[in-house]
Parts: sequence; C-alpha cells; structure tokens
Amino acid sequence: MLQQTQVSSAIPYFNKFMDRFPSIESLAASNQDEVLSYWSGLGYYARARNIYKAAKIVKKEYSSILPSSTAELEMLPGIGKSTAGAIIALSLNKRAPILDGNVKRVLSRYYRIQGDLKSHSSIKNLWDLSEELLPKGNYDIFTQGIMDLGATVCKRSQPSCSLCPVNNKCLAYKHNETSLFPNKSLTKPKPKKEFFWLVAISKDNQFYLEKRHNKGIWGGLFSFMEFSTKRELETACKNKFQIRFFKKKPTKKIQHSFSHFNLEANIMAIEVNHISNINSNIEHTWIRQEELQSIGVPAPVRKLIIEMSK
Repeated sequence: MLQQTQVSSAIPYFNKFMDRFPSIESLAASNQDEVLSYWSGLGYYARARNIYKAAKIVKKEYSSILPSSTAELEMLPGIGKSTAGAIIALSLNKRAPILDGNVKRVLSRYYRIQGDLKSHSSIKNLWDLSEELLPKGNYDIFTQGIMDLGATVCKRSQPSCSLCPVNNKCLAYKHNETSLFPNKSLTKPKPKKEFFWLVAISKDNQFYLEKRHNKGIWGGLFSFMEFSTKRELETACKNKFQIRFFKKKPTKKIQHSFSHFNLEANIMAIEVNHISNINSNIEHTWIRQEELQSIGVPAPVRKLIIEMSK
C-alpha cells in the first residue's frame, strides 16, 4: 500500500484490509472483486490485483510462508527489488538494500548527485550507494531509519536540515544547495482525456455498473459505461436499455487527476424501468449505495453514486 501512497493515507485502508485478510490463506481464499472492494479509493489498483495473485502463488508454492530471499520475492507479482529488500530487512533483519523515493532523495542530497535520478546510470549509482551504506547488523533499524529520515526530515520541500543527524556530512547541506537536489526534471503538462459516462438508474435507485478489463485505469473495478463520444453513448443506450436517448446537455462533469493525465467525464443520466434482460456480454451488476462496499468501485464513481442517491 505504501507504493505510490503516503503513510497517512494508507493507514485506514491497511487496518480494514488486515481485519478482513489477516493471513495469506484468507487473502488467497478470497476473490479479486472482494480484494478490490477493500482497496477502493486508494488508487493504483494493479497493486491490489498483484497482492491477490501473489497470495495465491505463496499459498500454492510456498505453503503460505512468504519466501525469505529477495530473488524469490522479486518473482512474485508486484514486488520489485526495493520492496523485496524492505521485506527482507524489516521482517527478517537480513542484509538487503532498498531504494524507494525517500531513500533516493536522501542519497541525492547526501552525496550531491547531479543529473536525472531516473536515468539508468543514476539508478545503478544509487543502488551501489545504498548497498555500501548498509551496516554490519541491525538492518531492520537502519532500513526503517533511512526511510523515516526521508519522510520526516529530508522532505521534498523545506527539509529540516538543522534536525538531521547526518547533516555534518551532507554535501548538499554543506554547499547550501538542499533545495536544488534531487535535480528537478522538466515536467510536461498533463494531457486531458474526455469521456462520456452513461449513468443508468432504476426506479428503486439501483445503479448499473460494468466491470472494467484488468488492464488500464481502474482495472478490474466496476464503473459506469464509458464512451469516447456522445453518439456512441446514445447508440449503447438504445441497444442495451431500449431507450432512445434525448439529445440534451450532460448532467454534470466529473474531473479526476491521474499520475499521467487528467480525466474529465461528462455525465449523462437515464432512468430505467426494468433492470432485467440487459443486453450485455460484460460482467455487470445493479447496485445500491449501501451495497458499494461489496465490490471494487473507483472513488469518483462511488462519490457520484452517493450524491445521486440523496
């Protein structure tokens, strides 16, 4: 959960997730829809799909005992070199370097590393430095310490250098250049992708949702029907619900920001008399607001359903 997500945001999700899935066995015995339902709103849903896949592999191939080597851990879905190192160091107190975002920032300032940290040569250099810094023991304490140093002291902006326990050897601090590191790469403005969402609502306030493909944004989650154009939406409305869609302006717009683009969804709502006999070869459901916890639903979809249920 801490991949791409801050601790404060992950804690409530973590607590609910662990209450429901306290062991590898319980996670592996579940299903993807339920796992995604406990991840809804946290984003980056490939992580939820991967942790479910990994649990099934660990149960089948390792008798529900997590592998104890970085090489074996890296073979599991969703676990890269840094995550594997963190698991080994923190849970087993074994020697293993890590290189998450916080550690990269600490090392770039401490060693005053120039250039783009995403380049192949920089990544190799950072991994070498991360391994060289490992102590002769207490790997769990060191690993937690360097991550916390980056998260709480050597912050992205306005670092608390006067409180840093290693500021006497930090080259960026010595040259009064902490604000320059890591070197900032040029950021391009995010492109905007515009879609049309068809929100079908029954007379008893149930919403029609379809399950998205595992690949792409919100993979494996249930969402409204999505179309590139209004014409496509009108055709689907007629074919699926036998309703001729009246040409009118969208009810409202939903905006949501992803890491690589901004989403703008035009909402077109219809009322459906009968919810049976839906012409669809896609996994779908009719659901009420109070039942949303039972399936994985993107945060904007959940929010809109709650608003329209009032």
